[in-house]
Amino acid sequence: MFPEFRISETTISTYNIMLLMGLIASFLVYDYQLRKDGLQNKSLYYELVPFLILFGLLGASVWELIFQGSNFTIANLIQGGKTFYGGLIFCLLFLIPFTIWHKIGFLNILSRLVLPMTLGHCIGRIGCFLGGCCYGQPTNHWFGVKFPLNSLPYQLHGNIALIPTQLFESLLLAILFFILLKVNRNSHLSLYLIYYGIIRFTIEFIRFDDRGTILFNNLSPAQLISTVLVVSGLSVLLFYRRNPNLISNE
Repeated sequence: MFPEFRISETTISTYNIMLLMGLIASFLVYDYQLRKDGLQNKSLYYELVPFLILFGLLGASVWELIFQGSNFTIANLIQGGKTFYGGLIFCLLFLIPFTIWHKIGFLNILSRLVLPMTLGHCIGRIGCFLGGCCYGQPTNHWFGVKFPLNSLPYQLHGNIALIPTQLFESLLLAILFFILLKVNRNSHLSLYLIYYGIIRFTIEFIRFDDRGTILFNNLSPAQLISTVLVVSGLSVLLFYRRNPNLISNE
């Protein structure tokens, strides 16, 4: 809705502001969890943070360039759009060797990252709304939003009301965040994978920006990944039911 504003001669992107706020909020939740757990090797968990931010931002940018067919330049990586699933995949690729090297349980550390990631993602989607990306289909309903002249939706589709899919997803992520606060951490990872996989798969049907197709020329790449998330979540749920109390404070 408001992609940028000016302070003197400086232009500031509202998307980047919300991205920064999401990262800060995620770290505060992550820090609170570590302090509450009283981990003996807590410093190792803090060492993860800058690497996760780096790989997350890099993956989000690379994934966007791949599916937009853009050139891999430094300028495009920095100024181009970002895709959540790309960041998630790159972070997972980093975590696998990291956990093996430091002999930390892979599922253990993922379970500690779910809560802060959910909150950060929730805030980040508000940035998507303000920046005018990830918008939904045209609608005549009361919740439709008309984006301003300098926004991407207006440039591509004109003065029509669109479904604010960014805000819908942000609201659903906020609900998930508060649900996770109420349940045992053993359930965090499986609940997140199943819940978010379902909502993202569903929201993709009403997205209006270019999503690309990958399966039978019908499903988007994000829907394919969402399906993998749901299957993975069910597998993790079964695993923890067979191995209760697996999450430790080590």
